[in-house]
Amino acid sequence: MTRIGLFGGSFDPIHNGHLAVASAAMAQADLAEILFIPTRISPLKQELPPAPDLDRWTMIVLATLELPQYRAARWEMDREGPSYTVDTLRIARRELGDTAELNWIIGADNLLTLPRWRDVAGILEQASFLVVPRADLHGDALRAVWEAMPLDYRARIRILDMEPVTVSSTQIRACLAAGKPIDTLVPRLTMAYIERYNLFRSAGLFVSKKTGPPAEGL
Repeated sequence: MTRIGLFGGSFDPIHNGHLAVASAAMAQADLAEILFIPTRISPLKQELPPAPDLDRWTMIVLATLELPQYRAARWEMDREGPSYTVDTLRIARRELGDTAELNWIIGADNLLTLPRWRDVAGILEQASFLVVPRADLHGDALRAVWEAMPLDYRARIRILDMEPVTVSSTQIRACLAAGKPIDTLVPRLTMAYIERYNLFRSAGLFVSKKTGPPAEGL
């Protein structure tokens, strides 16, 4: 049985915090590899405008180019409609085979919305969750959320032992729009790509334009 990590998100842009999460997940869950899965449309994160799909994809490829244990997958980018986790897991199972043990990496904030995700039972049949602490949800507070969940959920959920990541894509876009350096926040080749193509220089690219989550989530 090969243990595979699946890390979804907008990655707008991918940054060193994402790589720190991947490193912790790989070490603590004994993963053979991690696939970064950039989302096309996230049902719960109605934030516009993102960088174009091609740019987000390229930044992930560059960030992982020198790290053979990581690779990128276009499963969500290349299909129409919202990116529901249960559907992505079916694709992962088809692509990775029956011997792969799937582990979906999520932020602690997503744990709060888990009951609203589409077909949670179907998700938990296919994968376990690795939960990343956040600055606003970690330690005893995060454990309390886990303990309040149904027993069959808890059996498939593991909280990663790591400090909350302090860098965010929103912060990076804001720095770029303000002309501030980000070279310590993103991987070297990703930084070169952002500079080469002058990405995220407009202030409008880091403003959240949430319209509120739909009734049904991820």
